[in-house]
Amino acid sequence: MNGQLLPILRISHHQLTALAGRLHQADLTRPSYARNWTVAQVYSHLGSGAEIGLAAVGAALDGVTAPIDPEPIWARWNAKTPAAMVSDYVDADERYLTVVEGLDDATRERLRVPFHLDLVDLSTYLTLRLIEHTLHNWDIRVAFDPQATLATAAVPLLIDVLVTGAAEVSDRTTATRMAPAELVITTTGPDGRYLLTIGENVSLRLLDEQAAATRPGAGWLELPTEGLMRLVSGRMDPKHTPDPTVSDGKPTLDDLRQLFPGY
Repeated sequence: MNGQLLPILRISHHQLTALAGRLHQADLTRPSYARNWTVAQVYSHLGSGAEIGLAAVGAALDGVTAPIDPEPIWARWNAKTPAAMVSDYVDADERYLTVVEGLDDATRERLRVPFHLDLVDLSTYLTLRLIEHTLHNWDIRVAFDPQATLATAAVPLLIDVLVTGAAEVSDRTTATRMAPAELVITTTGPDGRYLLTIGENVSLRLLDEQAAATRPGAGWLELPTEGLMRLVSGRMDPKHTPDPTVSDGKPTLDDLRQLFPGY
């Protein structure tokens, strides 16, 4: 299992816990960046996710392969007051992390956790949790700090996963309107080069420098890697576009914002 996952999750937990302790009542119902969710509701989503995760890990330890039904857990969290959503997140996420951190290496390697209708290894399960934590951590913090960025330590671990899944979260109507098109994307921190292809399908894949130089007619986009992560997850409107970001040709940055509406 990737040994960085739990420490970075723990850091994100501490960051959100510390922020929770500074929030006033009016802050709890402030709009977050997550569509139609207040700050408290994002905390609630992370809290219910921790409860579901703890139940899934517990099931895996007991040899149970049936998926966890999230509906009653979500319903219970949705019924909480804003203050309880925040405070209960702190407790639920702490319990989840404490249990997983307490597993020995052999157990971590053998564990297969029920996830939807599948079983995944613990490293995959925690990577998915880190994606959720990192994006929603930003959704909360940016409500108070417009210059907030995704956690630096999480970016190298998550960029490949988000790039691989970009096609699944793209808007098909927008893709059909834009097709055919290609865009070479260059990122920094860490450095990377990607090709976005829009045709019958949408794909985003790694590209070497030589291949990038042989894409006549392709548009160009240069931005920090954390910006690309926010772009493909629908979190890079004009007011939250990192500096420097340089776009040339088509598809334009506005096109991309429509292609990746967010989740």
